[in-house]
Amino acid sequence: MMGYILIAGAILLVLVLRIALGRITDLPVPPRWARVLFVMLAAGSAAMTIIEAGNLTEANQSKEWPEVTAIIVSSEVVGERAIRPEITYRYTVGSVEYENSSDLKVPMFGGKRKKYDVAHELTQRYGVGDTVTARYNPEKHAISVLTPGAPWSIYGRLASAVTLFVCGLGGMSLPQRNRNQAVT
Repeated sequence: MMGYILIAGAILLVLVLRIALGRITDLPVPPRWARVLFVMLAAGSAAMTIIEAGNLTEANQSKEWPEVTAIIVSSEVVGERAIRPEITYRYTVGSVEYENSSDLKVPMFGGKRKKYDVAHELTQRYGVGDTVTARYNPEKHAISVLTPGAPWSIYGRLASAVTLFVCGLGGMSLPQRNRNQAVT
């Protein structure tokens, strides 16, 4: 639903810009291949917007999942370039035991030393044998999270998709050449 609202808002924004730009008479007429590119950009980014909005909704639903006590079974820093913590934990729902792992939604940007320091600090905070609260999907108990909610990366991908969609629509709304008009 959110994806459709974002797309509708982007279309409205482009319509407002089109009215404002309609008053400018010396806008360049893009070549036909550019129009095809703008259509492809708008279509691809519309699909990406809908997918990422769904991912955002699904990630935020984890805030409402039931809580369960989990035990940390391993806690280590992994990766050479994409350094991150990997916290493996076990929990029981009903009489079934599950095991899952989490990177605690740590952002993957920054210097190598900074990423290592953050990952190391988190592995110290989540030591082997510690108990933590996890949330599990009530429909699929094997899916669980230690940090409920959406990670920052979903918001970044969603913002990128909406921006590309607006660019694609904006390019599509540039003036068109009449069939009888000569190419200059």
